[in-house]
Amino acid sequence: MVNACSAALILIASVLSVSTVSAQNSPAQNTGEASAPSQHPVIPLNTNFWSYWTHYWTTWLPDHPVYEMIELTAYENPEDPADYLVRVFLTEREGRKQQYFYLNDENEVRRTRANAYFREILYRRSGPESGPQNLHVEFTDKDSIPIEWTITFPQGATLREHGDGLTPSIHSLGAVLLLALRTRTVDTHDDQVLLAGVDYASDRAPGDPTPGTRSWHNPDYYSAILLFGQLRFRHGEGGVVSNSWGRVFSPVFDDPLTYRTTALGPDNFVEFRLDAAGRMMSYAHVSRGHSLDFTFEPALPHPLKAEDGTSVRFNASFDNRRRLMTGAVSIRHNAPDLVVLHWVPDEPEWALGRDFWSVIRFRESGYELTFTGDRPELPQGHQ
Repeated sequence: MVNACSAALILIASVLSVSTVSAQNSPAQNTGEASAPSQHPVIPLNTNFWSYWTHYWTTWLPDHPVYEMIELTAYENPEDPADYLVRVFLTEREGRKQQYFYLNDENEVRRTRANAYFREILYRRSGPESGPQNLHVEFTDKDSIPIEWTITFPQGATLREHGDGLTPSIHSLGAVLLLALRTRTVDTHDDQVLLAGVDYASDRAPGDPTPGTRSWHNPDYYSAILLFGQLRFRHGEGGVVSNSWGRVFSPVFDDPLTYRTTALGPDNFVEFRLDAAGRMMSYAHVSRGHSLDFTFEPALPHPLKAEDGTSVRFNASFDNRRRLMTGAVSIRHNAPDLVVLHWVPDEPEWALGRDFWSVIRFRESGYELTFTGDRPELPQGHQ
């Protein structure tokens, strides 16, 4: 990467990839002769847990004509202060709230599959150890507009427990479902966001609690997404499964049967476990020693082996912060080669009505997955 968190110029990077996965992206790898679809596992989710973040800052922009907020996340390697990954991103106010990311590593830019740009960025962090961290950032956006962003916390300010579970998913609607967790928090009105020299941060008084006007710092921040789109999966020898996004799932342990992808980034991979009947017990996306976990109660049957109408409970967690999202997933056989998994969250409250679907169409050598947050159009009589 680049320098450390003082006055160093850095090149800024991102975790929330918000582009829809396309079946036309890199072709699936053919790892050998295919066998019966029911002999291979089915991966019904598509996740992106780009990074666990050591710091996260936000400032709302109530008066900007295009953007409603600016955010920054940073991962700092505790063993090497010169090794860190940062992303700055701006969110549009209208429509599906599209986001634009500015990253400090060209390889990470290519990996995001988002509206991502490599930039040189000045990034400074300061503040008492284990306390609120001040921020100063300078970079140039995609339209060549210079941006200078500063957040300052008063002496004696302290972090408090956030305690509100997952943050509501309101960005890139239709493309992703965001699972974001703030563990501790502190806020202030001492901020400035200059775009081409004009300050768009709120000018409210320091004690004004009006929502959508203050700046925040959150250490120990988790951010992952369910990424909607279409994928092709191909079955290979030895139970190997590969997909059109370049992920290759191979068995790595026998008891329980555990599949793991090749490396998706620095200390980043997907892993799932199956019981003796081939039912999925858990699914995890690991990033830098932290994980997004889905568990199933009871285990999720193979779609081709499940009885029509089967329903199980799912629980989503980050590390030991359990049951941040809970709900039920039901399995419907809509045709001999077509199975639909309907995921219905019931917690947290903001996720009610944010159902998502895994539409799986089996082929001789694998299957096609349409993972979507929109109710799928199915053949007549199979709604």
